[in-house]
Amino acid sequence: MIELFKTAQQAAERKRSAFAPALSVSDSESRLGLRYLGQQFASMSPLIFSDVVAAILVATSTSLLANLLGWSFGFSWFALTCYLLITTTASHMILGLYPSLGLHAAVELKRLIVSNTIICLCLTATWNWGDLHWTDPITLICLWTFLSIVIPTLRSICRHTSARIFKFTLQPIVIIGGGPMGEAIFRSLQARPACGFKPIGIVDDAHEQWTHVDRRPDWYIGTYPELKDIASKHHVYWAVVTDSSALDENRDGPEESRISPVEIPHRLFLAETASFVPTMW
Repeated sequence: MIELFKTAQQAAERKRSAFAPALSVSDSESRLGLRYLGQQFASMSPLIFSDVVAAILVATSTSLLANLLGWSFGFSWFALTCYLLITTTASHMILGLYPSLGLHAAVELKRLIVSNTIICLCLTATWNWGDLHWTDPITLICLWTFLSIVIPTLRSICRHTSARIFKFTLQPIVIIGGGPMGEAIFRSLQARPACGFKPIGIVDDAHEQWTHVDRRPDWYIGTYPELKDIASKHHVYWAVVTDSSALDENRDGPEESRISPVEIPHRLFLAETASFVPTMW
């Protein structure tokens, strides 16, 4: 669903490590059942609401402007509103704009512009193929402009508002691997709730870091073998992995020090030398 997390699936296919072993059907269903779908719906509900409001506002503004300036328009306000409601939500769903977690703002804006262009092209085809009055092209340009301004603005407002007021719309996420990189990611996610994530904590085996004077021991919530229990307790379906050695089957140390078998469908693997944490999303 999220383009940013596709690298996780590729890495998992290459390694087939202990982080994502094959689970039984019952275990998989219990992890990725109704609760997972409920989290997805809770995350996308503010965006669906904003898109519905935006469609109504754009239809109203376009109709009023066309009537005031005497431009020809082949649709009534009601017909245009229904059309925008259907095409906007459908195109956003197809383009992966629900719930758009972890999607960079520039990528989201590009997809919104593509969606608005498709909506206007479909509208042009409708009046050309149907028995409708000719619509002035400038009306279509105004419609596209309104869509490109109102939809991103309302989505941003609803995303920031819901992240601070309706905490249930945030999805839990854990960081696999501590140290400066893991703590920087935790700090970045904590400071940017509009990304749609609620950082639960850092999972790491380096116990000496938990009590180090320069570290934040309250951020560390467990070790690698405890990840399965942590994921079940907090209903975690997202993870950022900074310690790739934890996934290595040939890792030195006892088997018990590796990550417990658990299915986390959305994973982002970061190199230990990555320096793009502030703009990760």
